[in-house]
Amino acid sequence: MLKQFWRILLLTLLFMIAFPTSAQFGNDEINLEKFVNPLFAVQGLRPQNWRETAPNSGVYLRSRDPLDRTALIIQATDDISRNDMLENIAQQFLLDAPPSSIDSIETDALSWSIYKIERAISNQTLQIDIALAEADDRLYIVMMQTNQIFYDLLHAEVFFAVLNSVAPVTIIANEAEGYEISVPDSWTSETDDNITTISSPGNQIIVYIGTVDTDDGESAIVQIMGQVLSQVLSQVLSDEDFAYDADAVEVDVFDRFTVVTIDFQDGTSATGAVLRGVARIVDGVSYVTILDGTLEGIRARSDELLVFEGGFTIDALLSGTTNPEAEATSEASE
Repeated sequence: MLKQFWRILLLTLLFMIAFPTSAQFGNDEINLEKFVNPLFAVQGLRPQNWRETAPNSGVYLRSRDPLDRTALIIQATDDISRNDMLENIAQQFLLDAPPSSIDSIETDALSWSIYKIERAISNQTLQIDIALAEADDRLYIVMMQTNQIFYDLLHAEVFFAVLNSVAPVTIIANEAEGYEISVPDSWTSETDDNITTISSPGNQIIVYIGTVDTDDGESAIVQIMGQVLSQVLSQVLSDEDFAYDADAVEVDVFDRFTVVTIDFQDGTSATGAVLRGVARIVDGVSYVTILDGTLEGIRARSDELLVFEGGFTIDALLSGTTNPEAEATSEASE
């Protein structure tokens, strides 16, 4: 499936080479901003004013004028090797042989091999930088194409700057509890009493993860919430502290899971705070995540929070032999 995806990716690049993109004049200034891509489990810097073709596509277009074919790709996959990727590049770009590495770069996160190819399209010579790195059975790729007139500037200020920033999203695995979760760069984690605590810089957002042997998602959320908040508040909180109005419960049933949404009246959140609990029920076990954070922190780190959305994996689900799962979600804010 992903091999077909990579073909689509390269065909997309060829399409951008062959046809001008829609122009957005005035995007000359190069400012890099931090990004986290939960789909590809990769993070780093990207050009701020370059348009992403779709959310989390990892494909960015500069589009400074109708003839500008400048594009940047930042992606990762665990379904293709470096050699296979080079073979695909040779096929898609009609090269006589796979490109050879012209340089190598060691960054804090990855070891990159650098390649360069050229394409002549409509009286323009397009320079294409390619960087590939393998780590933990995954292939990381950064590709940049641009018109020859822009190449020297963008090669230094975009391609190499991005390359030095790209890093895998950290994966924390709890084999005993049977799950793993993706964690953004610079977040910290610790495990105590079977509860994994993940904190953003400055503790604006704290995520707690735990499991309960029950298929009652509501009670599992209340139990874990009481446990983690009793640690924070240094006092024992009973289930009554998390009572909720039955009229506030919403249930949505899907083919493979059920979502139960609850608004809690816990009295612990300060103004501008959000308290959210999620229980994923698989084979009689509730896998619970509790998010405790400020609205300001959540807005500022929305991209990083998406890492948790797409990076929480339950081992029992990977076999494909589980019973229909249930998911209970609680959310409270003041």
